[in-house]
Amino acid sequence: MNFAMAYQFFGNSTAKGMQWYREQKHVSQLQDSKPTQDFIEKIDRLAHAINSGGPKGALWSNSEEEKVITDPIKYHRECIALPEPNGRRWFYSDLTDVGLHVTLNSTLEISKYLRDKVGFTYVMTKRLNQDCLEVILYMKYYFSFLVPQN
Repeated sequence: MNFAMAYQFFGNSTAKGMQWYREQKHVSQLQDSKPTQDFIEKIDRLAHAINSGGPKGALWSNSEEEKVITDPIKYHRECIALPEPNGRRWFYSDLTDVGLHVTLNSTLEISKYLRDKVGFTYVMTKRLNQDCLEVILYMKYYFSFLVPQN
């Protein structure tokens, strides 16, 4: 699944639409939607930060994009310390929680390694996401049928 398409719902246009309907049209159902709008905007920034395809949105050392990825990790650590209401800590599954945590941490660690040890100036995170890995695995699978095996 394409990451950018999967998070299209959590895009800035959805947040701005909520704001417009709340403020301009005074839709009563959206009266308390500001926290949801803020959440959608954070997810949008996070999606762009971990799906950057050029220098502008790439992970530079101490960049805003790096902070956008670091903030949810800090928030996650703070939430872990909270008591678990009703035996559940999150509104999403434990597997999703682990996947998000691993994705964000590994993105930061790979970026730091490439910048500090290999000499990259910045890292385009789009090259690290699952879509690229799926293409490689697909090509390996596809070409294994075309190339005769000894």
